Amino acid sequence: MKKYLTWGLKCMAAVLAAAITGTLLLCIAFLLPTEGMKANLKYSAYAIAEKNGTSGELLYGDPTSFAGAFTDELMIQSAVYTGDHGTLDSAMGIYRTEADPENWNPAKALLSYLAGIPEKTEVSYARYWHGYLVFLKPLLMIFSVEEIKLFQLFLMGALWLLVILGMEKKGLRPQLPGFFAAFFCMMPAAMVFSLSLAGCGILMLGAMLMLLYLPADPEKEENVLAVFLVTGILTAYTDLLTYPLVTLGMPLILALLLREQSKVKTKNCRFFFSAVLTWGFGYGAMWAMKWVLGSLILKRNVLADAAGTVAQRTSAGDGGNRFALFCEAVYRNLYAWKAMPYLLLAAGLAVIWVLMCIRFRKENRKRMGMMPMYLCTAILPLAWIFVVTNHSYEHRTFTFRILAISIWALWAILCPAGPGEDFQKEERS
Repeated sequence: MKKYLTWGLKCMAAVLAAAITGTLLLCIAFLLPTEGMKANLKYSAYAIAEKNGTSGELLYGDPTSFAGAFTDELMIQSAVYTGDHGTLDSAMGIYRTEADPENWNPAKALLSYLAGIPEKTEVSYARYWHGYLVFLKPLLMIFSVEEIKLFQLFLMGALWLLVILGMEKKGLRPQLPGFFAAFFCMMPAAMVFSLSLAGCGILMLGAMLMLLYLPADPEKEENVLAVFLVTGILTAYTDLLTYPLVTLGMPLILALLLREQSKVKTKNCRFFFSAVLTWGFGYGAMWAMKWVLGSLILKRNVLADAAGTVAQRTSAGDGGNRFALFCEAVYRNLYAWKAMPYLLLAAGLAVIWVLMCIRFRKENRKRMGMMPMYLCTAILPLAWIFVVTNHSYEHRTFTFRILAISIWALWAILCPAGPGEDFQKEERS
């Protein structure tokens, strides 16, 4: 009991430190002059105007290729808007303007603001941390939006390659097809060319890299759990509620594979729930800290606004049936993969999965204790959709990506982790 109490206190201290640090970083970001940002944005004005009124899809008719232009424009305006507010007030209130609140269009509002056309209404978006501004505001001082997206492409590509190399080095080669398929089904092209979608992808790959390359002994669960705590905190700090569960699910599969490969003797069931709860605590507590700090600093009830939004996003509609809406939300998220390449990939994976069942039938008898953990991980997206029903139903163009967790987890159920690094060294010698 003392061990768990100590760990709980460490987690609370980490969230408190993260909240204070995050607030200070946002204050520094809001001290930066916006003139250079606006000048660079004029190079992107044509692209912003061109996307206005479109579906925002990279591939017409394919919902998985939705690149979140609406949210990107909101983020950019939050980065360049300068109202009559102090630095701390601006950092916690996150203000922007709306010409017509009832028919608000972020692209028109942004273009009007850049053109110097006065807007009628100022609004605050205080329930989110908007930690992405710590990176976006300095980048906008130097680069255009299109150049920033190119940097996202290079960064995510490099992280993805390092993860692949790390998995190969750790002897996890049998898991690469499952990871490839899951990552492809997340439509990485849309992720890298969207300011709002790139964050969770980068955090997911970053957490996996930490698990692969940091000298963390799988026997020492606290070292690995610290990765999930930090990832949960950073997800809440930077994400605008797109597909945050992947920052838990994908690293969790990798952590389980590394434990299986290392033949860790501690209870895997305890580790699974510890990782989920640790990430969940970091994610939820960091959200709560913003609502509390925002209410105290802004002297208005940000907590009530956030509570109303949470109630809406977790609802089943006015008097609706939660289970019925849950089933429809799952269907809508799965239907995002309606394009033929996804269907062919699913068919190919199913065939290979059956062959894996036959190929590794003897090995799988020895790893029956791990299979429930992968199955529980595969169910995590369904649990998320059930809880956040309204959001998952309305924003399937974001949330379908969390189902990629199930793809890799189902692959891991009947495919062993791999021979391990020591075995590879012996094989090469």
